[in-house]
Amino acid sequence: MVPSSLQPLRRRAYAVFWTGGMVSDLGTWVQLATVGTLVTNATGGAAAAGLIAAATFAPQGIGAPLGGVLADRVDRRRLFLCTLGIQTLVTIALAVVVSGGERNPNTLALLILFQAGSGSMGSPALQSILPELVPPDEMLAASSLGLLGWNIGRIVGPVVAALLAVFGPTWAVTANAISFVVLWLGIASLRRQFPPAAAVRKSVVRELGDGARAVWVTRGCLFAVCAAMALHVLIIPFMGFAPVFARRLLGESSSDDAVQRLTSLLLSAQGAGAVLGGLLVTTIAYRYGRSFSMQRLLIVTCVLVVLYVLAPHPALALLAVFVLGGSMAIVQSMMIATNQHHAPAASRGRILSWWQGLVSLGYGFGLWAHGQLGDLTDLRWTLSAAAVAVVVGGWAVTAVRPTWRGLVDLEARG
Repeated sequence: MVPSSLQPLRRRAYAVFWTGGMVSDLGTWVQLATVGTLVTNATGGAAAAGLIAAATFAPQGIGAPLGGVLADRVDRRRLFLCTLGIQTLVTIALAVVVSGGERNPNTLALLILFQAGSGSMGSPALQSILPELVPPDEMLAASSLGLLGWNIGRIVGPVVAALLAVFGPTWAVTANAISFVVLWLGIASLRRQFPPAAAVRKSVVRELGDGARAVWVTRGCLFAVCAAMALHVLIIPFMGFAPVFARRLLGESSSDDAVQRLTSLLLSAQGAGAVLGGLLVTTIAYRYGRSFSMQRLLIVTCVLVVLYVLAPHPALALLAVFVLGGSMAIVQSMMIATNQHHAPAASRGRILSWWQGLVSLGYGFGLWAHGQLGDLTDLRWTLSAAAVAVVVGGWAVTAVRPTWRGLVDLEARG
């Protein structure tokens, strides 16, 4: 019998969708681990690593809302294939620049910004396809599998990056370009149309406003977006600073190769924990309830963030980040499923685009802010204080707005 968490993979279209996405995610992590370590070794500061990670994820704050408008106007499959093609060309350009010896964080971040920006234009179209590939009762499993694929990439990607480091960073960026080609071929093979739910005749500006209003008036989506933004600003940026913590754990005099290896291990350990969390999310949600599980896991996450950033030994940091990856994956899966459940079909593309845009912008801002504050004070204390703020804020919201439980538990619509 197929476990409930894997049931969407029985459907060919979703299996193709998921496999291509996982390969692309793997390439993203190969590039991020390599370029992040490259600039950390070159500058020695947290701000440079944060800049590269922010350039990878923050552009969705601008591109995703516009991509959501397009996803509600044109065939979603064609839109995604077009934007992915542009992203592939920019990635090839980045590989050429890296092969030429460029190591300036600002130059590399600018190219990555264009790379991620083109991808963000097509991401809402890809996400809008998902509800058409699985029935409603499999949406939580499908959402958790999406994070599972992302985290499998997080496990394998840094390992591949460490192996490719022997041949130079150009190979890592090239591997990312190849992963985009694999995803393009997978989505192209579906050979069916995914048109928008209804014809739209408004201007782009009005549609963007309509999407924002749709998020605002749909209570389930508003809660999911606000909660996800808080996590992406305050806690989740710890992921982008793995090269910084690797160097601190090993000592400032450690070799670049040793830092690269530990960085890969930290990212892979977090990814392994997230994979386990993705497999357990449906079981935990059905057994204990979504809102109850989310509230408790936020406390666990806070403790684990503090333990990870203050760990005096690599082994303890690896253990903490493994469990932390699992707890974060479960919480994120529940938030994504909540947003998907409450989003009306006619405006789903725009709502998902605002979701992706706002949380990505929040993540980018969090990386920048933590990086700047970390260089001025101590990155460990800024992340620890942020984790505590999430727990305090979460419990305060529970006291003021107890109705959020029904939204997360899907007892109410809207």
